[in-house]
Amino acid sequence: MYKLKLHSFIFLILCILSTNSIEGQESFEPVGEYQLTTFISELGMSVSANLEIISNEGQYSARLRSDIDPEGSITSDVKIEGREIKLGVRMPDGDISITLSIASDDSLTGSWGTDGMGGTFTGRKIR
Repeated sequence: MYKLKLHSFIFLILCILSTNSIEGQESFEPVGEYQLTTFISELGMSVSANLEIISNEGQYSARLRSDIDPEGSITSDVKIEGREIKLGVRMPDGDISITLSIASDDSLTGSWGTDGMGGTFTGRKIR
């Protein structure tokens, strides 16, 4: 009987803890526009970029415009996991893999990588 009460108590505590963590999470809407900045050491320059995430019937896509590619590149390879955005973008010099983590104050940090190059992003969700 003692073990049954102990197991019930432990189960109750776990239910309470998991409920509080879910209630404490704030929802995140990834759709919008983001300003990004990175330094490309191989080119010796800072690059600014705008990333726009759109949704069409629950499927996300993105357009990335930068100082290097002002016309922009469009991708439908966008995954949202919590407050993290992962995407792959086709560029003239090769595909770029991007991961962004968006904080609750809409600031962001992230990383990017392509064949032989990579770096970090800082930025902000602007709308």
